[in-house]
Amino acid sequence: MSLSLAHYTFVMTNKLLLDVLKTFSSISLEELNATMSLMERVDKKYIVSLKDLGRVMKELTQDYFVLSINDNSLFTYDNIYMDTPDFLFFHQHEQGQKSRMKVRTRHYVDSRMAFFECKQKQGSLTRKGRYRIPVGQALAMNDQSQSFFNGVCASLQLPYAEERLEPTMRTLYQRITLCSKNNDERITIDFDLKLQDMTKPGSPLISLPPIAIIESKSTHNKCGSHQILAHMGYKSVSKCSKYCLAVLYTRPEIKSESFKKVMNFIESFKPTRKNIVKKVEKRVAKTVKSLNGLKKDVSQPLTLQ
Repeated sequence: MSLSLAHYTFVMTNKLLLDVLKTFSSISLEELNATMSLMERVDKKYIVSLKDLGRVMKELTQDYFVLSINDNSLFTYDNIYMDTPDFLFFHQHEQGQKSRMKVRTRHYVDSRMAFFECKQKQGSLTRKGRYRIPVGQALAMNDQSQSFFNGVCASLQLPYAEERLEPTMRTLYQRITLCSKNNDERITIDFDLKLQDMTKPGSPLISLPPIAIIESKSTHNKCGSHQILAHMGYKSVSKCSKYCLAVLYTRPEIKSESFKKVMNFIESFKPTRKNIVKKVEKRVAKTVKSLNGLKKDVSQPLTLQ
């Protein structure tokens, strides 16, 4: 089977992630939901290279639990984002408006559950409301979800309470969830990100370079992960919306100066065939050396005691 560069990098790195995950103490979904719902929270995001993620997570093992469901800590998320025909919510974020809305369906593929969600951000504070929907309704808006959106906007006195929404973008990725043993901080780690334009039937899934998006969510602004990531040389990023990235990656005709820096940073992690070949050659050389050593040991004459 032929692997793409992105797929090869993900497969090789995923083994390392699974090894690190085994060192975490686990927490169940019921325990996680009982202790930290975080419907109102302060968020901070970081972008790290996928190959460095194991090293980052190793620093978090002592102070954080990992979410585990049926002995699994790696979960698939499938999101469909809703927006107006003229992409009102995308432009709110792209223009850096302090008050902005995000609307989506979220399908937890492994647990076969789906929700309709509205997230309204005011500065650093995020308010989130949602309700459960049948998985089969996750791909479209219906009267109930439209009414829920209108009600949320009306309660917050937002000027676009009567806007009609439609599916625009899809994001598909793997997620690891951590929570602090010491406070209310929750960390999500998303990687193997794929994006799709839902306004054009038959549009392909586009893979991002091998990065991980780490998001710290808490009711306060001083968390252990912030200090750990800063000590390791990582800075928080302000322009890292997966929805906006989906719009910009699937519609290259749309340009954004505000996202240009973060997109260039993401592209810097794209693997080149030259680097992949070097890694394969190094692995082959190591294997040949081991086989030669084994051959030498086997060829030694037996000495009877």
